[in-house]
Amino acid sequence: AVRRATGEVDPSVLEKLLRDRIGEIQQQLDELQQKHSLLERQKSRLETENHRLQGELQEKLQATRSYIVPKPSLKMVVNHLPRHPVLRYGKRSLSQITHIAVHHTAAPVSLGPLRIAELHVNEDPARGKEAWPGIGYHYFIHADGTIEQTNELETASYHVFQHNHYTVGVAFAGSFMNGRIPTSNQLRVGAHLIAWLMQELHIPLARVWGHREYPENTTVCPGSEWNGGNRWRDLLFERIEQVQEGIGVKNLRHYLLLGTQASGRNNLFTIGDLLPYIERFQPTVGYSLEDAKYAEYVTIVGGEAAISAATEKMLRNHGCHVDRVAGRDPDETLRFLTELVRLQRRFQAFDVDF
Repeated sequence: AVRRATGEVDPSVLEKLLRDRIGEIQQQLDELQQKHSLLERQKSRLETENHRLQGELQEKLQATRSYIVPKPSLKMVVNHLPRHPVLRYGKRSLSQITHIAVHHTAAPVSLGPLRIAELHVNEDPARGKEAWPGIGYHYFIHADGTIEQTNELETASYHVFQHNHYTVGVAFAGSFMNGRIPTSNQLRVGAHLIAWLMQELHIPLARVWGHREYPENTTVCPGSEWNGGNRWRDLLFERIEQVQEGIGVKNLRHYLLLGTQASGRNNLFTIGDLLPYIERFQPTVGYSLEDAKYAEYVTIVGGEAAISAATEKMLRNHGCHVDRVAGRDPDETLRFLTELVRLQRRFQAFDVDF
C-alpha cells in the first residue's frame, strides 16, 4: 500500500509482465519457424516438381521433333582395345540408360583410345587405382572429329563413380583447362553424336551432364572451361539443339567428287570408269561442290587440275573429311581406286567404313 501510495511498482509485477511478453514473442517466433520450415518443404517440393516437369517437357519436345538425327559416322574399335584377362564389365539393357556423361581425357590430344585403354586396364597402386576390365568410355572423339566407339552401349563400364549403371560416357580428347576447349570439329561431331544418342535412348538435354556434375564425383572433368571461362558446355548444348533441328547436319555420308569438263579431258572420269568402286561402297557421285559440302566424307578423284587445292581446303573448312585419290595420270588414279576395292577400304586416309 505504501508503494502504491508513493507511485512505486512492485518488481514482481514487472517480472510477470516481461515473462508474459517474452512468452508471446517466443510463441510468435515458434510459429514463424514452423511457417519457415513449411515454406522450405514446399519450396523443395516445387523445385523437384519443376525439375520433373522440365524433364517431361524436353522429352515431349524431343518426341515431337520431325527431324530424325542420322547416325554419325564412327569407327567401331570395341574388339580392338586391350582388355583385362579376367575382369569383365557388367551388362545392362538400353532402357536402363537415362543420362549421358561428358568427359575430357585430361591428356594430350595425341593420346588415343589404345593407350587410354591400357592405362584403364592396368592397376596403379601409386594412385590407388585398381585394375579395370577395359576402357571406361563408350565413345572417343578425336581432335580431327573422328568418332570411335570403344564400348557397347549395353556395357556398364567405369567412368562416373557410383553412376555407371545408367550413364553413357562420351570422351573428348584433350585437356580443357586454362582457356582451352574442344576443336570446332570435336564440337560439331560431338553434338551430332550426343543428339543421336539422345534420340535413340530417349534422353532429354537436361540429363546430359559433365562428369563433375554427378553427385559424389570430386573431379574437374570435363575441365574448368566446361561451365566456367569459355563455357564449352554452352557451345556444345547450342550445337546439339541445332542438330536436333537439322541445322548444319551433314546429311550425306560419302560424296565422290569428280572434275568437270573445265578441268580438261585428261582429268575427266565417268561413272563407268569408277563403277567397281561405286558398286562396292555406294557413295553419292557428282560434280557439285555445293552438294559435297554437306557430306561427312568427300573423296576427290584426280589431282589439282581436276579439283583445286583451294576447293579441297574449303571442303575441310566446312567440316568435311577429305580424301584425295590421285595418280600421276588417269590410269594410275583408276588403279588406286581398284586397289581400294580389293583391300575393302573406302578411303586411303581414313580407316573407317559405314
